[in-house]
Amino acid sequence: VHLKALIALTSIVGFLMVVLPGPLYQYAGVSLGTAFTSLRFGVYVGGAALILIILQVLINRKNVSWGSTFICAILALIAVGMPVSMMSKASAVPPIHDITTDVTNPPEFVAIAP
Repeated sequence: VHLKALIALTSIVGFLMVVLPGPLYQYAGVSLGTAFTSLRFGVYVGGAALILIILQVLINRKNVSWGSTFICAILALIAVGMPVSMMSKASAVPPIHDITTDVTNPPEFVAIAP
């Protein structure tokens, strides 16, 4: 019973650590550094939940509550998958401060309004 509670707790906490930083940064004044730290540690907590789920299935297969285990696995997979997906998308584009124009022959400035 204790392992089931630990799995549920880590799955929910990992999920919340990944899902909540964006809204908390935008609407509640949480700093950007804190939001990114929560994302990073949410991945770790979600990964720990997945490891616990695997251990529970391997060790205590006869007493596994498959419905709750499936829901916890989904939450843990979201906690791990969402930031990893964002990280892979971000690595495919240059960092914002590395986007430059031709430094030897820059384009002329053209005013938009007359």
